Amino acid sequence: MKAVLLLATMLVAASATEEIVAVRLERCSGCRMGRFPHCKKFIAEEAPKYPALEVKHVMGSSPIFYWLDKVGNTVKKTAIKETDTVEDHHRILAEHGITMDTPKPAFDPRDFPPSENCLAFRRHMVNKERLPLEDEPCTFAVPPGGGIGYCECKNGKHIEIDVQPTRVRFTCEEVCGAGRVPWTVTDDEEL
Repeated sequence: MKAVLLLATMLVAASATEEIVAVRLERCSGCRMGRFPHCKKFIAEEAPKYPALEVKHVMGSSPIFYWLDKVGNTVKKTAIKETDTVEDHHRILAEHGITMDTPKPAFDPRDFPPSENCLAFRRHMVNKERLPLEDEPCTFAVPPGGGIGYCECKNGKHIEIDVQPTRVRFTCEEVCGAGRVPWTVTDDEEL
């Protein structure tokens, strides 16, 4: 009976680990880290050795591992304890299938409900590095000045959303339907 229970536990753990492809470690960059000296040391010395580990600074956050699936969704969270050692951090990562050999994932684009003209609003940084975790559906109202990325249209076009501010909110459904960003402000106009 114990062997069956152990085997069932191992199968559940293995299936949960299979869906984890990356991890994000959120931590405060301020005073809270003083209570987590081993975590601070791990971030400084060991985290760069893990391609599938991203460290994100979030004010006021105690250190937490966010385990991510192939799309970039959080599937599990693990709080880091003040008493966790650097070795504990390595062990926790290994238990979730993240090793120094785990490659940095290229997250699959998120699937959103289909619309008439558009597939999604795909975000990226100014240097064009994609931010798939921040993609939005076509119906997302991009606020004035609130979007760097592109509208991925069903016709195969990618319509770039400039860093220039816009007059009004718009959706990628509207942009793909018009074939351009219709409300951009030119240099000689004021908001």
